Amino acid sequence: MRDLIIDIKGNGDLVKEMYDLKLTETDGEFLEQKLWIKFKTFLGELWLNIEKGIPYFEAILVKNPDLVFIATIFKEQIQEEPLIDEILNFDIIEFDSVHRKITFSWKAKMLSGEIIGGEVG
Repeated sequence: MRDLIIDIKGNGDLVKEMYDLKLTETDGEFLEQKLWIKFKTFLGELWLNIEKGIPYFEAILVKNPDLVFIATIFKEQIQEEPLIDEILNFDIIEFDSVHRKITFSWKAKMLSGEIIGGEVG
């Protein structure tokens, strides 16, 4: 699977080398990027399918959020990908309710055996 590479560790802009846009080179790179996009999409944001996205306003950016439920939401997003075999690790690193920011790390094993993951904040 291939896609245009976006800078998932920075600002999310398209990555270019000289004047050429770059493409993902492996299924793992493609899937990491796809999941990063899913994690950054708010529920209802996609006008073509308002049922897609993370329920940030409904379940995460609320008073007294349930961190176990929040972890479940993100784990479900990972598990619904057909190339994922199992989630190896998922940790909420920081939850700052004052500034409304969540940072978590995840690691998963693909069906091919490749290990992918990252930190999202």
